[in-house]
Amino acid sequence: MTNILVVDDDERLHGGLMRGFRTTRPTWNVTFAVSGEQALAKFQRMNFDVLVTDMDMPGMDGATLLSNVAAKSPSTMRVAMSGRYDYLTTYSMTNCSHMYLAKPFQVPELAEMIESALVVHRFELRRANIWLDDVYKNEGSPDVAKLSSDVRRRVNRERLKRLGVHLAE
Repeated sequence: MTNILVVDDDERLHGGLMRGFRTTRPTWNVTFAVSGEQALAKFQRMNFDVLVTDMDMPGMDGATLLSNVAAKSPSTMRVAMSGRYDYLTTYSMTNCSHMYLAKPFQVPELAEMIESALVVHRFELRRANIWLDDVYKNEGSPDVAKLSSDVRRRVNRERLKRLGVHLAE
């Protein structure tokens, strides 16, 4: 099952997306949040495959949320959505997200975009895990020395998550 978290302060969007996803992708588990803080709290309790967030929200903006999720859950695919088109928004989206979604959009197109991007994203994650497993098998390998301690911490945190162990950050 694919777990998706949609973050937008416009609750009308939540209802439309819920109805649209129910008809186009009934097997997806879609959760909604109205703020970045609420989204981070949900990430503490559950792992999500995809984060779709609005860039313009009061309080924590989308770029900050995307950056936090990238650091805490690097395996989560991150999608930024916005109806605004300026250089600052575009730069902040490209810096911390995998994809950009322009508002307004149709739910079936969004679902198709997410599904096809997830196939590629999961393939890349598997390939990275295979490479890291090979690196870790050869402890004396010079490749291990090239990994920063931050990367090693993230890799180990992701491995523990796969085993069902959640560490406090």
